[in-house]
Amino acid sequence: MKKKSWLIVTLLFAFGACSINPTSQVKIITTPLSTETVTPTSTPVLDLPTSTPEQGNLPIVTQIATETIVGNATPPQGAYSGLITLPVTYRFIDGQYLDDRGSEYMFMISYFNAIRQNLLPMAYSFWNDNVNEAGSYDSFVQTYSDIKPDELTITKFGTSGAAGSIYATMALTLKGMKAAISSEWAGCYTLRTPNPSLFDSADYHNRHFVIGKLIEIPSGNTQAEALETACKDMEFGLLESVLPGPDGLGAIDPKHFVDSRSTPEGVISSFWNALNRQEYARAYNYFEAPAIFPGPYSTFKAGYLDTRNISGSIPPPEKLAATGNWYWRVPVLMKAETKNGVQQTFVGCYVIHQSDPALYVSPPFKPMGIQKAQFEALSTSADDKAIIQAALSSACDGLP
Repeated sequence: MKKKSWLIVTLLFAFGACSINPTSQVKIITTPLSTETVTPTSTPVLDLPTSTPEQGNLPIVTQIATETIVGNATPPQGAYSGLITLPVTYRFIDGQYLDDRGSEYMFMISYFNAIRQNLLPMAYSFWNDNVNEAGSYDSFVQTYSDIKPDELTITKFGTSGAAGSIYATMALTLKGMKAAISSEWAGCYTLRTPNPSLFDSADYHNRHFVIGKLIEIPSGNTQAEALETACKDMEFGLLESVLPGPDGLGAIDPKHFVDSRSTPEGVISSFWNALNRQEYARAYNYFEAPAIFPGPYSTFKAGYLDTRNISGSIPPPEKLAATGNWYWRVPVLMKAETKNGVQQTFVGCYVIHQSDPALYVSPPFKPMGIQKAQFEALSTSADDKAIIQAALSSACDGLP
């Protein structure tokens, strides 16, 4: 088999005009990255496995836009339906890691899961570390350090809009342990979701709590009485009988909103989704230290202005051993299209990092993020599985 040439490019794809090297048949990209669509009207969707792949077949793809929750026999009710009928109950387990702000439902589950796992600096970050809204971190610890949620039931959901943001209010009940004693709570919380498209700088704010109250249900009181107290003066806006669940099943096209840092695959799919939606500030936010890599926001954004539809697949990540840290090297096959219809194919590697969440003793909490990346441009005719296999097998070479 004739070997094909490769061109190493950086993650930024901060290119200018396209040209073809007639000797190597490799497309030299100097324009921003975009995504492949099978037809001009098709929706870019991350490939999902339909059966167990045979050894050696590539790409081996994982589902990356929704959570597979470790230890749960079944996913959350309605997890893949888009809308979840109320009331809805979710049962927590030990050892699972969730950091998903892509829907109000997963946001709330991720928050109380962090409390369940005693990851309090992480839970506090769901308030954007705002002492005016969450109270001081010391008082937050005093309130939640002895609470271990077992079961969350969302009973009421309403939304309203104001000043470029969507506000969602949820009434809920919580069952669990407090200082090893069975307890129940009633709560009411309002989440703010700023419109990501309104941000155009390195300063980006994602979905977060703005107000909330959790009260222990006194002995002899009913849940209804406790909820009335917890939700007093809370604005529900337009009441709905359903609430949004995890968005899409591997879908990262602009019609969906994916914002998950629960897994390396989730970080990458969220990054691609932000680019597809042209939410450049949100995309920039998925880097661990963006000022260092990929560099200034203005340069990063300029490198993607010609990019439209990103699609691709992700083989299973390689987790690296490092004391006090979580590292993954993630080889990917990515396809793209410029706004002028130029098709591009890349094989590359992301390094995803997170400091062990259990080692945080105080805010600020740093979520999982992209630390480094490198990509090679494939010839558009390079569709041979052996070529892709070879490219993926060496995609992470040179990265720590």
